[in-house]
This record gives sequence, structure tokens and C-alpha cells, in this order.
Amino acid sequence: MADNMTKRTGKAKKKAAPKKDRAWFERKVAELKAELEKLPSDRQEALKDDLDQGKEH
Repeated sequence: MADNMTKRTGKAKKKAAPKKDRAWFERKVAELKAELEKLPSDRQEALKDDLDQGKEH
């Protein structure tokens, strides 16, 4: 019976991890967007162009 509890606990941890990872990812994206907005507009455009060229290749 103790084995069943251990298995359930393990499954619960696996299900909780993606939510935490998603929250971390969303925070990081927000931080990067904020930093991008601080850059001069010409630098922002240059970075967008670089990103677009990377998608084509």
C-alpha cells in the first residue's frame, strides 16, 4: 500500500512541474520583451530583421 502512495506522489510532482515551468517561461518572455522595449528603435528593427532572416534559412 505504501508503494501506491509513492507512485501517486510521483505522478503529482510530474503534473505540477509543467505549470511551474510555464510560469517561469512566461516571466522570462515578459522580462525579455521589457528589455527589448528599452532599446533604441533602430536597434529593435535590426534585431527583428535578423530574426526574420533566421526564419527564412
